[in-house]
Amino acid sequence: FPKILINEIQLASASSTRDEFVELYNPNDSSVDLTDWYLQKKTVSGSSFSTFAPAALFASKTIPARGYFLIAHPSSTFAADIFTSYGVADNNTLALKNPNGEIVDKIGWGEAHDCENGCSLNPEVNQSIQRKFQNDTFIDNGNNANDFEIQDCPSPKTRLGNCPASTPNTAPSAVFTVSPPLPLVNQTVTFDASSSTDAQGAIVLYSWDFGDGQNTSSTQATSTHSYLASGNYTVRLVVFDNNNSSSTISSILSVASSTEPVAPSGAHVLISEVMAGASGADAGDEFIELYNPTDAAVDLSGWSLQYASGASIVTASTVAKKNFLATSSIPANGFFLVARGRDALGGDGYRGSVVPDMSHRTFSLSGAAAGGKIFLVNDKEAIGGADDENVVDALDYSFLVPAGGQSLERKAKEGDSCVSVQGNGEFLGNGCAATSTDAFAVRAVPNPQNTQSFPEPRAAPAAPTALNASSSIASYSSSSLMMDFAWQPSADFSGATSSVHYELSDVTTASSTLLSTTTSTAHSYRVGEVGRSYTYALNAFDRDGLGSATSSAAVAVPGFLDSLYFYRDPRASSTSYLVDFYYSAYPFVPQIWSGVSAASTGNTWRMVVLYLNHEAPLEEYLNIGERLALDPALTWWMATVKFKNCAGTPDARDTFLVFPDASSTCQSAGSLSGDISSTILEDNHVIFTLASSTADAAFASSTDYLTAAFYDFWPYNVPRTFRLVAVDRIRYYFRDTPPSHAAPVMNASTTVDFDEPSSHIVVRWDAAADSDTLDSTLTYEINFTPVASSTVLDETRWESASPQPRAQFNGSAPISYNYPRTVAPGDAFVIGVRAKDEFGNL
Repeated sequence: FPKILINEIQLASASSTRDEFVELYNPNDSSVDLTDWYLQKKTVSGSSFSTFAPAALFASKTIPARGYFLIAHPSSTFAADIFTSYGVADNNTLALKNPNGEIVDKIGWGEAHDCENGCSLNPEVNQSIQRKFQNDTFIDNGNNANDFEIQDCPSPKTRLGNCPASTPNTAPSAVFTVSPPLPLVNQTVTFDASSSTDAQGAIVLYSWDFGDGQNTSSTQATSTHSYLASGNYTVRLVVFDNNNSSSTISSILSVASSTEPVAPSGAHVLISEVMAGASGADAGDEFIELYNPTDAAVDLSGWSLQYASGASIVTASTVAKKNFLATSSIPANGFFLVARGRDALGGDGYRGSVVPDMSHRTFSLSGAAAGGKIFLVNDKEAIGGADDENVVDALDYSFLVPAGGQSLERKAKEGDSCVSVQGNGEFLGNGCAATSTDAFAVRAVPNPQNTQSFPEPRAAPAAPTALNASSSIASYSSSSLMMDFAWQPSADFSGATSSVHYELSDVTTASSTLLSTTTSTAHSYRVGEVGRSYTYALNAFDRDGLGSATSSAAVAVPGFLDSLYFYRDPRASSTSYLVDFYYSAYPFVPQIWSGVSAASTGNTWRMVVLYLNHEAPLEEYLNIGERLALDPALTWWMATVKFKNCAGTPDARDTFLVFPDASSTCQSAGSLSGDISSTILEDNHVIFTLASSTADAAFASSTDYLTAAFYDFWPYNVPRTFRLVAVDRIRYYFRDTPPSHAAPVMNASTTVDFDEPSSHIVVRWDAAADSDTLDSTLTYEINFTPVASSTVLDETRWESASPQPRAQFNGSAPISYNYPRTVAPGDAFVIGVRAKDEFGNL
C-alpha cells in the first residue's frame, strides 16, 4: 500500500471545542483508494489504540494525487470528506493504518507516550500541528518533533492558511562561553549562555549537548558538566524563544588528561600558515596560524610569538615579542590564529572573516624581499638567538616571500611524504616537519583557521544515502515534471548533522551545473527537457568544507509522446509528408501553467511547435497574436503543418499546433477557429501533413529530423500566450518506410433482412472502429458470393459499398449502415462486409 501522511491536526478553535480536524495528504502521483483504511488514537493514559475514524467511514473514498482528505467532528464548521464523533485532545497519538492493519503514519504530541522519535508540541486554541513544508514538499523524516511545527493559521485541505499580516518573528541569537577554556578530565566546566539574546521576546529554554552523549535542557542560562575522558568534544547549544523559534551554536572543546602535563616542554606545535600582508593600501592585513599535530591539547598561556626582520641578526634586543594570553590553548589536531589588530581608524590590520584567537600590534610582518623570521617559543623570555633551546618552531620565510594577498602554508604529512594541503591534501593537517624550503608552499587564496575550526585530519561526512535501501536519491514525476530529491542526513566527524551542507549537481555533461547548496535533506526542481536522461551527483560537506564521497543517481525522463513518425505518404497519388503523433492519453502535455488561475478553468489549451533539422529552443513564451514579431532565426526552423481546424478548413496551415482541451474551446468562428479541430482527436493518435511536399523537399533518413517543444496556456496575457512546459530532446528522424497502421475492426452485429414484397435484402452493420485512423474516413466493401459457386466468400467479388447511414444514438453509439440489394427468387448468398482505412488496411 502507498504512503499517506497525517499532515495537520487542530484540537479546538476559539469558538468551539468541536472545531477539530485531521488532514491527510497523498504525496503520490496517483490517487489512492482509502477503502478499509482507518485511524486510531491513543490517550496519554491508554496502553493501546482505540477507535478514532473506523474503516466503515472510508468505504469507497479516495484521496487525489498530491491532494488532501479531511476528517472532522460533525459539530465542527469544516466541509470534511468524512465525519467522526471520536475526539482528539492534548497529549494524544494518532495512527493511520492500511487495510492490512499496518501503521502507515503516526504522530504524537505533548506528553504522549507513543511518538515517532520525539513528540510534537501541544497546540493552543486556534492553532494546529502541521507538517513542515520545505523545498516544495512536506517532510517526513520519521521524527514528530522535527517534522511538525505549530501553525497559527490552520489550513484544512490547503498548504497554508490565511493569517492577518504580522511582523515575522526573528530567531534568537545563541552565544556561550566556557570556563575554564582548557579543562581537565573530571574537572567541573561551566557553560554560560547568558549573553544569548532575543530581539522580540525572551529566551525560555536552553538545550545543551555536551558532545559526549550527555545533554540537558533548562530555563537557566548556565549549566555545568564534567568529562570522563580527554579529547575534542563538540558542544552544541540550542536556545528557544517564547515563539518557539530557535538558534543553534556549536564549539569544539578540548579536554586534557589530568595525569599528563598540559604543555610538555617541546610540544610539537608548528607554524602552519603565514600571510605577510595584503597588496595595496592595507599592508597590515596579516596573520600567523599555528597547528597542533598531536592528540593532546596544548596550553599556550606561558608561551610567546617572537619576530625579527629578515635582514637582522636574531638577538634578545632585535626581536619583537607577543605573549600568549592566560586563556590561550590550542586543541588536539587543531589550530590557533594570531592576527595583527586594526588601528584606531579601523585600518592597517587583519580583515579576514575567521576570528583570531589573539590579536596584537606588537610587530608587523615584512613583505619585502628579505622576508622575516617567526619564532614560536615555549616561554615569555626574549630569545638570544635563532637556535634558542626554548624555540618550539621557527620559520624564516626569506627563501619564499609570498606576494601581497597570498600566504605561505606548511604542507601535510601523508605517510612518509610531505604533500600539498591544496586539492586532495586540504584536510590532512599541516604536519610536515621538513626544513622550511621543503615544508612550505605558496597559497594563492589564504585559508586561516582558528581554535573553532574542525581538527585535521578527520573523517569526512558519509556519502548521502536514499531514504530507503530500495530507492534512489532522485525521483521524477511525469505529471508535474518535478525532479524530487530526498536523502538521509549525513553527520560530520563529531556525529553532528546540523553543520553539514549538501551540494547537488547535474553532471550529465562534462560541464556540470550546481543545482543547490542546502542544509536541507531534500530538493526539488522542474525539468525543462524531456526525452533524455539526467545524471546527478550529491556530496555532503562539513562546516569547514571537507566533502564526502559522491552519491549518484541516473533518471531517464521520457518524452510526452509515445512515438512520433515522420515519413512520406505511402498512398500512390500523394506527394505529401506525414507526421504521426501517438500518445497514451489526451492531453499529452502536462497542465503546468494554465491551472494556476481560476480564470482559466474551462479555457485551456496545449500547444506543440515542431522544428525541422534543428534542436527545439528553450523559448519561454510564444504569443499567438504576435508571431510575426518573432525572431526570424527562430521561425526559420519551425515546421509548417496542415490540419483540419475548428472552422472546418481541412488543410489549414500553421506553425503553432494549438490543441483544445475541450470541444467547447474549439469554435467555428473568431480567434479560436484556427486551432486544431477536436474532431480529429478521437483516438490517442493524430496525423498531420507537412506543408512541404516531394515537389520542394526530398528528405533522407540519415540527415532530416523533427524536434518538438510543448507549451501550456498562460492565462495572464492577451492575446493568447503559451508558456513553455518542456522541449523534447529526442530527434525523430525521417523514415524511408511508413509505420504500421492498425487495421479497422468490424462490429460483430452484422444482420441481413429480406423484404419479400420488394424483393430486396438489406444488409445492416454497425460502424467499424480504427485505433489510429479517424473512423469517419473509413470506407466499406461488401461481398455477395452465390452459394451455388461457393460456400465461402469469393475474394474476387468484393465491391465498394455506399451504405446508407442510420441515426447515431445518445451522441456516442456507433453509426449503423443499411445496404439494400435486389434479389430474385431462389438466390442464395454468402455475404461479407469489411472496412478499409485511408492507407488501405482491411
